[in-house]
Amino acid sequence: MKRLDNVLIMTFEEMNTLYEIADTAECKAGDWYPTLDDLNHIVKYDPATYVDFLIWIYETANFPSSKEAQSIKIEINNIIKNTIQIIE
Repeated sequence: MKRLDNVLIMTFEEMNTLYEIADTAECKAGDWYPTLDDLNHIVKYDPATYVDFLIWIYETANFPSSKEAQSIKIEINNIIKNTIQIIE
């Protein structure tokens, strides 16, 4: 895995490992989602540093029960997609 500015360049296998680590973590996000303000504060300047944390939220949080949580989950997914670049 390499970092170029705020983008992580990795193979599919490396990305898959990040998701596997999140899936097997003992601690789960459950019903917790950050607020949109918290999310923006956390990742505003350096999303690459927090991509593993965002994957953990995305993978371990329960299905969003409110429109706000749904919006946050969508935003987390967008940040992840914009932060990871897959290479062969």
